[in-house]
Amino acid sequence: MHNGGDHSDVVSVSFPATFAEVAKVLQRTMVAPALGDLSLARLRDLELVLAESLNNVVEHAYADAGLGEVRLNVSRDAGLVRLEIGDDGIVMPTTFAQGSTGEEPHDEGGRGWLLIRSLCKSVEYQRVSERNRLILEFVSSD
Repeated sequence: MHNGGDHSDVVSVSFPATFAEVAKVLQRTMVAPALGDLSLARLRDLELVLAESLNNVVEHAYADAGLGEVRLNVSRDAGLVRLEIGDDGIVMPTTFAQGSTGEEPHDEGGRGWLLIRSLCKSVEYQRVSERNRLILEFVSSD
């Protein structure tokens, strides 16, 4: 999780890697008071990015590794919403991590990454000590 700067935490939570838990976390996150000044359009885009990212962890990072834990930290600073997602699942394929989906446009997985990249200011993936860390920066104003 990010420390330092003028970031203020909106949400910081760990939860079991299940689709049901992702839905609960999404619901709580999207009504967080610190996100209350975002326009409806920006909130919808943020929810799409967060839902796609968290569901990817459940579906892909833990697909063959069994149930695991997801860590989410959402913070705000200087017109940005910063999402940090961590897990102990399998490594993200290099083609996704480097920004190329490596998939045909009709593939659902490729479209999800294209959506995330199109809605975020920046996307960074790191694999450190058997852990995945995805950092997404999302512009909070229209």
